[in-house]
Amino acid sequence: MLSQAEIACAKATLLTMGKVVKNLKTYYKKCSKCHFCYRYQDHRNGIHNFSDSFLIGMDVASFIREFLQQSIPIGSVVKALSERVDNKLKAQTIVNAFLHFECLSQHDCDYYCVLCGYHPTILLMDLNRKFNFECPLAQLRLPEECDEADADFVNCNEFWMNVQLTMLVRGVPDTNTAGINVQPNLLTWSPSFGPHTRRGPVLINTEHRKVTGTDQSELEKECRDITEERLVELLTQSTALEVKKMAVRLGASEKGSKFDVVFRIKQCISKDTEKFNKVFRNVWDCSGG
Repeated sequence: MLSQAEIACAKATLLTMGKVVKNLKTYYKKCSKCHFCYRYQDHRNGIHNFSDSFLIGMDVASFIREFLQQSIPIGSVVKALSERVDNKLKAQTIVNAFLHFECLSQHDCDYYCVLCGYHPTILLMDLNRKFNFECPLAQLRLPEECDEADADFVNCNEFWMNVQLTMLVRGVPDTNTAGINVQPNLLTWSPSFGPHTRRGPVLINTEHRKVTGTDQSELEKECRDITEERLVELLTQSTALEVKKMAVRLGASEKGSKFDVVFRIKQCISKDTEKFNKVFRNVWDCSGG
């Protein structure tokens, strides 16, 4: 049996597509036996309760989801939403509320090839640059007591359930999150495949096998040399106007032939890591998948 409703927050904020409503009251009830708290959460009213102090309308959640399905970055969607309601809200709070809503939603993975069914023999994929990130070599090294064969496998159900739990506890302040933190490293990360496409929850993750016995500084230098050569190659394939614009951004002279300017850019990025990263990001975004 549940207790009488008690106030959880007296100054809650509700975000809808039309306006922002402030100074709302949210309530919770307790179980008379175990004292477990039941927060207000009734989607039939068109409202999703994120943290008792911040709520979003179902129209907001649908709005963000639809834009994400069209490959629009969530940061841009939230910014447009804030301008629409003419209210300065914390972008991360809106993102957290949306992720909280998605984790409580039922999602069906219906990826299906009309010829091969759930198990296509060939997948053609473009490069998703938004998910590229630097990973220190040390994060891929196995602990001394770890069995290398066991490290080749990861339970995707457990991993992605852990990811969802980290999203959910953001809406419950002062919660003990021990045991459900997700470590953002490639050694423990799991691929994501639909339940019909894989045989079971255990998937292969062999990123740690990319670590060689080569000295780390020597390995980084080799990788840098390869990337630098690739950048110069991409610059050579660019138009003369694009190359000269890049030279101006780096503070180098744009006079002379395209190859003269490419040579100056190469000299700039060889000496300056910041300039190297700038060229890398610009050229990478313009290259093919």
